[in-house]
Formats: sequence, structure tokens, C-alpha cells
Amino acid sequence: MTAYRSNASLKKNLGLELVRIISSLKKENILLKKTLAEVSHHHAEHNKLVKKLLALETLWLESRQQLPPKGEKTTLSSEVIKMTDYRSNASLKKNLGLELVRIISSLKKENILLKKTLAEVSHHHAEHNKLVKKLLALETLLLESRQQLPPKGEKTTLSSEDSPSFSNDEAVSHLQHKLNDALEKNKQWLEYDQQREAYVRAILDKMLWLEKHLNETNQAHSKQHNEEHSDAEPQREIKELFVNQLKQADVWLDMLKKQVEVTHQELIIAEKRFRAREGELEALIHQLKSETISKGSPQEGCHNSEEEEQQQREETQELKARLKEEKRRSTNFELQASLYQRYMLNYHHADQEKITDLERQLKISSQDLEDAKRDSSYLKKQMLRILKKLHRAEGPSPDQSKRDQQDLGSCEEAMPPSSSPRDSLASSSHTSVLNDSILECPTCQNEYPASEYRELLKHLEICLE
Repeated sequence: MTAYRSNASLKKNLGLELVRIISSLKKENILLKKTLAEVSHHHAEHNKLVKKLLALETLWLESRQQLPPKGEKTTLSSEVIKMTDYRSNASLKKNLGLELVRIISSLKKENILLKKTLAEVSHHHAEHNKLVKKLLALETLLLESRQQLPPKGEKTTLSSEDSPSFSNDEAVSHLQHKLNDALEKNKQWLEYDQQREAYVRAILDKMLWLEKHLNETNQAHSKQHNEEHSDAEPQREIKELFVNQLKQADVWLDMLKKQVEVTHQELIIAEKRFRAREGELEALIHQLKSETISKGSPQEGCHNSEEEEQQQREETQELKARLKEEKRRSTNFELQASLYQRYMLNYHHADQEKITDLERQLKISSQDLEDAKRDSSYLKKQMLRILKKLHRAEGPSPDQSKRDQQDLGSCEEAMPPSSSPRDSLASSSHTSVLNDSILECPTCQNEYPASEYRELLKHLEICLE
């Protein structure tokens, strides 16, 4: 009777331990879901920061392109316009610097959060390994107690006592084999932790690279503002910078795609391991059932055996129901991961479309600038022809010719482009092209024609504030 009670208590303890292991596996699944949500949130924040950086750079480029030329400094009205443009450019630069500082601080905060999540995952794996060790220790105690119990029919011979000892040796060897498997799985978990650490280090390296790139862009912008050069050179340099930044943005988006694929693969591996653990638990439950059936004696009361069988059946049904719930949750988790991957692909396509629109706007603005240069050169030629005709008609003195040359220089600087019918046609075509080209605000996406760029600058100051 004492052996029977000890065996029943060991069975109850083993059942409680199995329930604890199932609850720990559920907690592990919840933690993995939380880590996936955090990683997706971090990727979304990265994409938002890249979008804001591109929007600020496009604003800066538009403000650089829309500044007036250097030859229009004669009258008071041109000086007032230049002062307003300079102030708007300075405010845009200040806003760009504040945005860059905010991006760097957000990246540092993200680094701290990733370190915390890594520490929590490692702690969770350590607790899981401790639970597995406890389960193995309980199984060894169960086998030792069975070996130490005397046989129920003590009237048998020594030959009948040798056969259970041989079966106990086989069970011990089987448990040793399971223990080796558990140790191998623990090694696999350690390798998984090392891979997570390498992933975090790669993210830190990317953050440092982004900080360095931001510093380089700031230095390049300051150098371009301090240097004095012609109208063609800054436009070409701005185009090169814009193309390089677009390439870097494409590279960054590809890297984010690869990171999402890696996380999806890691989740698949974790689900496979979870299913393997579920299979092991089912095998242990079947083994316990078979042992209880084989070790049950017909001499004991039928009523007690039937009650024990009913309890075991109820426990197995509860375990099966829990396993079904875990499987259903894992399938839902896989569907969420696939939906997130589709969302990232759609987001990437939308970014590529926006980049093509920006390139198209840049081409239109460059064509407008070229048309304006052609109009100004045509006006200069017409003025030179008119002045030559006047000199030939009047026959001026040398002093008067010098004065006319000075007047020619002043006319070239201050003459409006509507001094001839050909010039009026050119200016009208230029304004029509400017009205056809549309500029957008990156924050609220209000549309303005290119001829009303000053209103767009005022609107940008209000939006950014």
C-alpha cells in the first residue's frame, strides 16, 4: 500500500510538472509575439525617419533652387526679396538640424530597447532550461523509486526478479538518451542567443553608419552654403547628391527587407521547436499511460483502477485541448507574419513611386532653369543689338560711348524680360511651364504651382512650426 501511495504521489507530481511546462511554453510563445511586434515597430520607426530625412533634403534642395540669381542686387525690391529668402533658408537649416538631432536620439533609444529585449529573451531561455532539468530530475526520481519498491508478488523466483531489473536498466538508458537530446537542444538555444546578439550588433553598426552619414551631409551642406560659385555648378552638385541619397535610401530599404525575412525565418524555427517540444510531451504522456497500464495489478480493486483511469483520461483530454489551442495560436501567428511581410512589400513599392515622382519634379525644375537662362541670354543679345544701332545712328563721342557702356551694364542687370515681343513670348512660355509643374508640401501634401514658390515657403514655415 505504501508503494502504491508513493507511486500515485509521483504521478501527481509529474502531471503538475507537465502542466507547468505547458504554461511556460505558452509564456514563451507570448514573449516571441511581443518581440516580433517590437521589431516591426522599430522597422516602422526607421522607415518614418528615412522618409522625414528625404522630405527635409528635398525642401532644402527646392529652397536652394528657388533663390534669386546674383545679378539682381541693384534695386531695393530685389534686396528685400533676397533677405526673405535667406531667412527662410536659415529657418529650414535650423529645422533640419533639429530633425537630425531627434533622429539620433531616437536611434539611441531604440538601441537601449533592443538590449533590454535581448536580456529578457536570454533570461526566459535560462528559465526554460531549468524547467527541463527539473522534469528530467523528476523522471529519474520516479524510476529510482520504482527500482527501490519491492515486487507485489513476493512468492516468485529469482529468475522473475531479474526481468524487471533488466527493464529498469532499459528505462534508465532511455532517459539518459533523452537527457542527451535535451542538452543538445540547450546548445541549439545558446547558438540562437548568439545569433540574436550578432543581429543586435549589426543594428548598432548601422546606427553608427547613419550618424556618420548625417554628419557628412551636414558638413557638405555647410560647405555648399559658404562657397560662392555659378548657377550651373550647384545645380549639378545638388543632382549628384540627390541621386546618391536616393541610392542609399534604396539600399537601406533592401536591408530592412532582408531583416524582416530573417526575423520571419527565426519565428518559423521557433515554431518548429515548439512543435517538437509538444511531440515530446505527448510521447511522455503516452509513456506514462503505458507504464501505469503495464504496472497495474489485477489483484487491486477494480473501483480504484477505474477512478485512476478516468482521472488520467480527463488529464489527457485537457492536455490535448491545450495543445490544440497552442496550434491554433501558432497558425494565427504565421498568418500575421505573412500579412506583415505583404505590408512591407507594398510600403516599399509606394516609396519607389514617391522617389520617381521626386525625380520627375527635379527634371522639370532643371528644365525650367535652363529655359530661364536661355531667355536671359536672348534678352542680352537683343539689348546689345539695339544699343549698337543707336550708336550708329547718333555717332557719339568717346565719353558718351563710355557712359553708354555703363548704361548697357546696368540695363543688363535691371532690365525686365518683357522688353521685346520675342522676350514676352519666351517669358509667357516659361510661366506656363512653371504653372504646369506642381510642388507638394511633404507634411500636409498641399499642392502649389512652381510660380508660387514664395507662398510654398511661407506654408512650409507654418507647417514645420
